[in-house]
Amino acid sequence: MATIMLPVPVLLETPPCTHAKLGSAEVEIGRKVSAITDDSRVPVVKVSAALDKLAAEASAGGANAVVLRSHQGVYFTHNGRRSSGPVYIRLVGALVRLPEDTAPCRLVHVDADEIERRMRSRRPQEASYSDAYAR
Repeated sequence: MATIMLPVPVLLETPPCTHAKLGSAEVEIGRKVSAITDDSRVPVVKVSAALDKLAAEASAGGANAVVLRSHQGVYFTHNGRRSSGPVYIRLVGALVRLPEDTAPCRLVHVDADEIERRMRSRRPQEASYSDAYAR
């Protein structure tokens, strides 16, 4: 019987309890578009899928939690029409090893819906390819 690894929790804040820092992970999903992209139907991606990918990276890196450090969502506008969701998402997280007993830790989990709402609510900005995908 194969053991199924469950994704580790993605946290919004560094927990106040003692923990080990194991490095960082960066994930990207979606398609990087530019001013010369002529496809009006660039597929959108979901924050939840990016978070799942970050959790899997953290688990593969030996962490039992990951703290979201930064997120970037890029929308695409073609002929004055903005995509309904981001076409590219980049997440960076800090890999951590929490103690077995997390009761004394205050874990603040990331809410994918809240991140998506925050991305959608920002005013559109015209950006060059290098600005949109700057690290």
